[in-house]
Amino acid sequence: KAGKALRKTYQATHERVEEFREKVALEAHKRGAETAQRLAFLGDGAAWVWKTASELFPKAIQILDWYHAMEHIWAVGRAKFGSKEKELWAWVTARENELWQGKADDVIAAIRSVSAALGTPNENLSEAARATDPRWIAFRNIGYFEENRHRVNYPEFRKQGLPIGSGVVESACKHVVASRLKHSGMRWDEPGAEDILALRCHYLNGRWDSIWEKRGVAA
Repeated sequence: KAGKALRKTYQATHERVEEFREKVALEAHKRGAETAQRLAFLGDGAAWVWKTASELFPKAIQILDWYHAMEHIWAVGRAKFGSKEKELWAWVTARENELWQGKADDVIAAIRSVSAALGTPNENLSEAARATDPRWIAFRNIGYFEENRHRVNYPEFRKQGLPIGSGVVESACKHVVASRLKHSGMRWDEPGAEDILALRCHYLNGRWDSIWEKRGVAA
């Protein structure tokens, strides 16, 4: 009811997105995604993430991770106010309250106002320069929240007991990968790291014995 994970399983790889998508699809199948009464898919707003959701889990409720959404709010706030902390906090807090209440239109209108005040983005800037240019930051975040408008209905998600934050995924980066592959003095080539990741996921998913059962059959 609190949107907490009762059971967690993992997939990890150094391979390209396509390979990771296959692993995600297989894991979801093992977990019974096809027969779930409700299925939620959390993402950070990246285009490939939502493409994965739409193609592999078309019936899933898509949810924009709350913390990533707020990172974008903060980015726009800093673009407008810079080091003016009092004004920055007031603006961000107002947007946070709007977002928490699912008022996407109000958030977008506020960002549009910031973008208009900052002026039209300079088309001649390089991609690297655009990443730190206040005008581009504000302008791009209009599109970010417009594209994710239907994924920020947080009041409804909370009402249904669905998770709105991907903290469990963020912590998995440390729990699954870093705590096994990043100890002092460790060095890996890509095939070795990939093999260890596969074993690590089998172990954490409670499927360790299945590896050896298959090896016995094959032998």
